[in-house]
Amino acid sequence: MVFFFIAFCGISLFIAVMAIGIGGVASLSEQAFPFSIIPICMGVVPLGMFAFGIFMAIKMFQRFQMMRDGKVDAVPVVIVGKRTQVSGGSGDSSASTAYFATFEFEDGERKEFSVYDGGLYGRISEDDAGILFSREQFAVDFDRVRM
Repeated sequence: MVFFFIAFCGISLFIAVMAIGIGGVASLSEQAFPFSIIPICMGVVPLGMFAFGIFMAIKMFQRFQMMRDGKVDAVPVVIVGKRTQVSGGSGDSSASTAYFATFEFEDGERKEFSVYDGGLYGRISEDDAGILFSREQFAVDFDRVRM
């Protein structure tokens, strides 16, 4: 994922610099004035893409920090549902699976959490009661309680 952002930002910046550079070279000619502004204007879009890539990288890093350093909550719950979401897998691309579990709290509220670890997803089953350890919107661990 990090490679994608670096490549996206690098290519965007390269295109912007090349477009603006062509506009600068074309402006050296006195007869090319109306046309010399076009490459400079075309450099604005890749610069915007570069800024957007940096913005998304910062947001992703902040979310990662929040997930890593966030407070872990421990609450008693009952598992009321599990589901998976498979994406990709067509042609030469690989498939990825996201795991989710729905928990019911003591007050009757239900909330779905993303289960980051596939091993945790395999250990839990519907109607299990126990203690959910969660961080933000992710289920970190689950300790089953015998009833």
